[in-house]
Amino acid sequence: MVLVQYDEFNDFTKEVKKLGVSNKLDKLKTTHSFTEINDKYMTTSFKSFKLKKTVVIVVTKNKTVTYPKFKLKQPKLNPKFKTPYWNSTITYYSVLRMLMDEYADYFDNINNKVHILSERVNIEPAETMEAIEHITLDLRKFIDALEDLLKIIIKVEEKAIRFVDVKAIGYEYKVLITESRLLWDRARNSRKELNILLHKCNTLEAHELNDNFVKLTKIAAILAIIAVIISVPNTVATIFGVPTLAALVTPLDVVFLMIITTIIAIIISWWYLRKYL
Repeated sequence: MVLVQYDEFNDFTKEVKKLGVSNKLDKLKTTHSFTEINDKYMTTSFKSFKLKKTVVIVVTKNKTVTYPKFKLKQPKLNPKFKTPYWNSTITYYSVLRMLMDEYADYFDNINNKVHILSERVNIEPAETMEAIEHITLDLRKFIDALEDLLKIIIKVEEKAIRFVDVKAIGYEYKVLITESRLLWDRARNSRKELNILLHKCNTLEAHELNDNFVKLTKIAAILAIIAVIISVPNTVATIFGVPTLAALVTPLDVVFLMIITTIIAIIISWWYLRKYL
């Protein structure tokens, strides 16, 4: 079987058209998960986070074509098992192995960010909340791509994909399946951890808003008390400023009354502050 690889998508499409592949070729470059299987060929596309492009592989009985170019990772083959699909099996496994290693590295990067956020959440809840939203979006895209990859890996194991025979690989493919499922479980756990962190941020934000509201309430109460204290002697002075009432008392009596009422207002205000604030 012949293996051909292209870095230019136009060259890739020209080659696969010769093999009879004509459906949805333009969409393959942007479609992250696509599988088409018939008696003549098999077309599969995967999302690559490292290459930042879609990896496409077309397999026929006599030729395998890939986009873009990548290094094949030679698995340990079972010499006792005979299959006409050696090259297509090796190529397909190499793509899956390359993507799984890449996905593991990408997830480790996300997971490290989650751990950093878990340490910052008590210090900077507002900034942490914004960062959590971005990482949650990245993690959701990653899980979607990983689930698509896992479906293909399981299909290959169940012999639902033509031209690929994992019996020729054996143990290494079982390791690949185990790693993919473990990575999926870890990604789901990270999503749960992000949800917990987001809830914690919301709780801290609510507590902070509540504390600020209490502080503002106290400030408003203190300002109101000050206004009352000031208004009491002012009211007394206004009342005895009326000529008819002013004739009944001396100026010293007015001053004395102002002092007494101010002291009473201060005592009442102090009692209110101690009891309610």
